[in-house]
Amino acid sequence: MKIQAFEVAYDSGRFQDRMGLGPPALLKAALVSRLRFLGHEVSVNRVRIADEFPTEIKTTFAVASTVSDRVALARKQGSVCVVLSGNCDTAIGTLAGLDPAKTGVVWFDAHGEFHTPETTTSGFLDGMGLSIATGQCWRRMAESVSGFRRLSPKNILLAGVRDVDPEEQELLDASGVQQIPAAQIHERGARAPIGPAVTAMSRHVEQMYVHFDLDVLDPSVARWNRWTPDDGLSLEQVQDALDVLAGGPPIAGIGFASHEPQIDPERSYEAARRLIDYALGVAGA
Repeated sequence: MKIQAFEVAYDSGRFQDRMGLGPPALLKAALVSRLRFLGHEVSVNRVRIADEFPTEIKTTFAVASTVSDRVALARKQGSVCVVLSGNCDTAIGTLAGLDPAKTGVVWFDAHGEFHTPETTTSGFLDGMGLSIATGQCWRRMAESVSGFRRLSPKNILLAGVRDVDPEEQELLDASGVQQIPAAQIHERGARAPIGPAVTAMSRHVEQMYVHFDLDVLDPSVARWNRWTPDDGLSLEQVQDALDVLAGGPPIAGIGFASHEPQIDPERSYEAARRLIDYALGVAGA
């Protein structure tokens, strides 16, 4: 398999700070060398933005636009894209490069990522990734991202969610995004609720993007970042969820985001390695 790994080392517009340290740490933790050992053809693409005065909003969308262009080129070259990013909202660029009109999204996250400037109390742009991708907010800035088109909410499955603010939940419920909370997976297993949702989505898309904010995992597995809440998923539950994708539309892109390597390095590296193995196994590796 041809794989292009993208190092996008930005957090809130800041380069290699806090969660921006996650992408290079994952590369140094032998993620790429492991893939090469397994026989894959892997190249590394490092995203850098030349900006004398970076700001959170401007830089975030500039990064997304650059990611979009590079992902689109990688897909033309026949590569599966593995995007390692500081923030989840880098996926706005990944999806733009993959073509939102034909891409379904399975998004593993403890959080809803569906805040808007009107609902947020933290002011954290990274809590708005899915709302931006679906055209709920920051529309003018999103249009600056190369290839951006609004993603249909019916083609998004948000899995493992368990920490959503009330107003954010109202927006999610009204949007049509498919939601499978962690509590439901604990109660029924991953396959029963996720299988029908993926089957329904597969009727409308040609390919899939799988996104991991690994705070979807329970802290007993790995503490991916400082916002990892309790009662998350096990690695086995995520693997069961990914198994449902086998035989469906091909996986064109995989994203790993929001990693603070200084918090729990060894366990988080091992979790990332195992999950990329699972995802690439479904992709045909």
